[in-house]
Amino acid sequence: MYCPAHFQEDRPAELLRLIAQFPLGTIVRHGPDGLTADHVPLLFQATPGGAGKLAGFKIFAHA
Repeated sequence: MYCPAHFQEDRPAELLRLIAQFPLGTIVRHGPDGLTADHVPLLFQATPGGAGKLAGFKIFAHA
């Protein structure tokens, strides 16, 4: 996804602070009834010597 340079955040410490302060992601999808947005709780899991990972809930699509 395109992100203008003035909105880009590359500092790991600041990204972790934002995730801790606002631990919800938003999934927006377009279906037969229009746009729907759902909030998904997120949790950052640190890993020793690594970048860590962002954990959430699995989303399943039904046809």
